Amino acid sequence: MFSKNIIVFLLSIVLVGCTEREGTVKYSDCREVVEVKESDPDMMFKRFTCRYDKTEKGTIMSGICVSIDYDTNGTCKVAYRYFKKQANVCSVEFPILRYDDRCVKNNLLN
Repeated sequence: MFSKNIIVFLLSIVLVGCTEREGTVKYSDCREVVEVKESDPDMMFKRFTCRYDKTEKGTIMSGICVSIDYDTNGTCKVAYRYFKKQANVCSVEFPILRYDDRCVKNNLLN
């Protein structure tokens, strides 16, 4: 019973952890910009605002996600940033997803 409660608690922390919401954030005036990985455990409890490039059907092709830490004056101290990868919907043979939801070998119109 005790271990079951711990598992439920840990799962709820993970689900509340690293969250993304869609939008844009200005971070060009931040003192420092730190590149992180999307799966970085240090970023687990940060909220990221993401600007996505999507296909016509809404599948994510790419994006940039940013979380900002502010100092006591409300000035941007550090911006944490990662680049969102393409959704895993294409095959190895046709790896690039286009706006028309087609997977192709290269992004040239063909």
